[in-house]
Amino acid sequence: MSTERIFNIKNSVNLLIFLFPLTFILGNFAINIGLTFICILGISILKKDIFDLDFNIEKILLIFFFSFLIFTTVLDIYLNNTNQNINLLNEERFLKSILFLRYLLFAFIISKLLDRNLINLKIFLFSCLIFCTFVSLDVILQFLWGKDLFGYTGSLVNKSGPFGDEHVAGGYLLRFFLFSLIAIQILFSKNKKNRDFLFFLFIFISIISIFYSGNKMSFLMLPLCLILISLFLQSSRIYILAAVILSIIAIMQSVKYDKQFKIYYSAFFVNIQETPKHFFKKIYIDNFAPQEKKEILQNQIKDTNKGWAVRTGHKQIFLTATDVWKQNKLLGGGMRSFRINCSKTLDNSYRMCEGHPHNYYLEFLTDTGIFGLILILFFISILIFKNYKKFFNKKLFKNATFFYLPFYLYIFIEFFPIKSTGSFFSTFNSTYIFFLLGFLLSKKISKYSTAT
Repeated sequence: MSTERIFNIKNSVNLLIFLFPLTFILGNFAINIGLTFICILGISILKKDIFDLDFNIEKILLIFFFSFLIFTTVLDIYLNNTNQNINLLNEERFLKSILFLRYLLFAFIISKLLDRNLINLKIFLFSCLIFCTFVSLDVILQFLWGKDLFGYTGSLVNKSGPFGDEHVAGGYLLRFFLFSLIAIQILFSKNKKNRDFLFFLFIFISIISIFYSGNKMSFLMLPLCLILISLFLQSSRIYILAAVILSIIAIMQSVKYDKQFKIYYSAFFVNIQETPKHFFKKIYIDNFAPQEKKEILQNQIKDTNKGWAVRTGHKQIFLTATDVWKQNKLLGGGMRSFRINCSKTLDNSYRMCEGHPHNYYLEFLTDTGIFGLILILFFISILIFKNYKKFFNKKLFKNATFFYLPFYLYIFIEFFPIKSTGSFFSTFNSTYIFFLLGFLLSKKISKYSTAT
């Protein structure tokens, strides 16, 4: 391949990488278009080298997981091919399980493009800073003036800015937040005063905009992001703390004059305390409690938690997921099986049907069983611990490796077990997750961290 053509492909790839955060604002269609073009360009330049596994155990585990997912889906369809309506859903599930392979291809292509120095990581980091700043300011504008730049009004407690009726602004900001912080560190590395001020300002507007977005889980996970990044940016800890204190003051003033936000977040914090307690208590009652005690314990739940039928419904969905998992503990029901199999559990009390279990690990259990969950846990564990020394060892942690830090931290945050999530198999989540994995599977991190 000629040098000129490689140069043109490199420029095209980096344009798509720059636009990557924008596609998440524009929606699933734009995300799929961006992913498809990156794959096409990657195939044109990498060809068969895409599947050169380099004796990488993580890549081999990923292939096993995707193969297992297709196997369990086909097996479940074969065993439950009885109802015409379900058959139509099963045809869709089979097709989606095959099409899901595009994310494996996407991760491998990103990894190989990085190995060949065809991706400029700085371009992506600066893009995150630009679009995160835009979304944050648009959300704040919507809160203050009732409308954003596009005329969207949002709801009483969900200010979504450019996302309109989709309440995902907080999730978007959280996912690109750390990349933006690293971009500020790089962009203003020679001007400490400007760097520190912008670092402080960006954290401040990010915290309050995520709060105004009404995405409660994103707001809850934000402190974890700040704690993790402060482990590495020691000189910036004072600015992180100052931004947090100022944002708390601003949020308290907002809550003081807007009671809807106060009610909304108060109910959330009550719910995150109650959900684990009542979830595990109900698991005990349904599966382990002596028969003579079951009725007494059931009445206790009714007396102490009359709000089971309202609020978020996560307790009911989590309980339903455990019931669905019991239908096939080892292999699960295949991709997107929860929405079909959950209807079989509704005879039990405190159950609810949804499109997915609202937690990655429960979704892995219901769709791929214990075997699938073990595969993905093994993969994530190797990925985290294999890179642990590279980021936490001061001798190995160099400026080049620093660029990759957010990818590592976000894998930990994304797969944090005790949180509610969207579906792992959705376009929004899968594209983001396998984009992160593509960077972490690259050999460049190893080269940087072992360089002398």
